[in-house]
Amino acid sequence: MTRIAVCTPYYDTNCKMWFAESLAKTVWPRESDVQFLKTCGMWIPNALKLMVEKSLEMGADWIVVISSDVGWYSNDIAKLISHNLPIVGGWASGRFHPFTCHVADFIDVDTRRLRPVRNPKERRGIEEVCGNGGELIVYRADVFKTIPSPWFFGSEMVDGDRMMSEDYYFALQCKKHGVKMYVDWSVSLIHGADGMITQNGELIAR
Repeated sequence: MTRIAVCTPYYDTNCKMWFAESLAKTVWPRESDVQFLKTCGMWIPNALKLMVEKSLEMGADWIVVISSDVGWYSNDIAKLISHNLPIVGGWASGRFHPFTCHVADFIDVDTRRLRPVRNPKERRGIEEVCGNGGELIVYRADVFKTIPSPWFFGSEMVDGDRMMSEDYYFALQCKKHGVKMYVDWSVSLIHGADGMITQNGELIAR
């Protein structure tokens, strides 16, 4: 039996149509025990830490983190789990023009800067990357035993007058601790925020 913990941190009770429909249609791997964890009104880094701790207590084999403002296809999560990689996700685009890809192909550990992939629609297959914006990520649970807690925040998060987001802070920890991260370019996520709906790097609705 494969144990899967699905973690969704909510800022509020607002539910996006794309998310609700995708969750309802998701086809989970055969012979899997799926448990849903959620938080509401909590800062995302804190929420993720608590949910990962609970997932590990439950003996989860896989931890799936999903933002509540994305949509995916029914077999996407099962596909990502089937790759049996330490960390693998789909990809989404930003909410403002030019809708920058949320996957990074380079990270400078000294400056803590990441470079977004510039040509995501031309990419194919599964590719090792340096960071992912975190909209839908599948983690093998043992990753959180290699990288020390609290995983998604720490003193390195603040650099002068700038603060890293929790997903890119986690990417920095992966780089430091030798944990590899991947993206499956066939998992193209719908991202809906602030009235803008994007997919494949383009505005599809507003």
